[in-house]
Amino acid sequence: MVTRDEVVLAYRLLFGREPESETVVTHYATEVADLRNLRELFINSAEFAASLEKVQGPRPPRPPFNGPPMEIELAASSEKLAALFAKTSGQWHHLGETEPHWSVLTNESYFQENFHMNRAAFYASGESELKMFEATLARAGVAPEGLQRCLELGCGVGRVGAALRTSHRSRHLGAASEFGARDPPPRRLRPCDADAGDAGQPDADRKL
Repeated sequence: MVTRDEVVLAYRLLFGREPESETVVTHYATEVADLRNLRELFINSAEFAASLEKVQGPRPPRPPFNGPPMEIELAASSEKLAALFAKTSGQWHHLGETEPHWSVLTNESYFQENFHMNRAAFYASGESELKMFEATLARAGVAPEGLQRCLELGCGVGRVGAALRTSHRSRHLGAASEFGARDPPPRRLRPCDADAGDAGQPDADRKL
């Protein structure tokens, strides 16, 4: 038999998507003998053959760097700008209230009904972005140990902030340091606060 996680990973790696349902996952996990049989079953499927054709098909050419100039609007009326900002703000507030995690990483795994099964993977993804940030500091010759205050703007649900907070505080043990997080939609800050509590740390100083 294979495990549930192995079935889900097979879907993601070979089909590039999430399983249709938990029923399908349970079926494969209980009916398939081992990983070799699961792999052969998926590789010999019509869906995998179709996805392979897309990967192997010709890719559209990239626009050349010396191509013709593009028309880009640099000026807009105050009415258009107001409408643009209102629509963008409304959409982000709506997503913050309904699907806060999916709005950060648009993968079906992070819909509210699926998030409890994929929470660890969601927050682990923030660690790679923290490494990029630390590499940028190193390139600029800035030592993180010298930064007593850390403020994350647009913290969302704390995907990067969870790793950032841990890293910042581990470098300043016994020293005065501050970690702050700012984001407009209140719904998006609630999961961020919950994770701070789960980690056994006080909530980040935050403002709406």
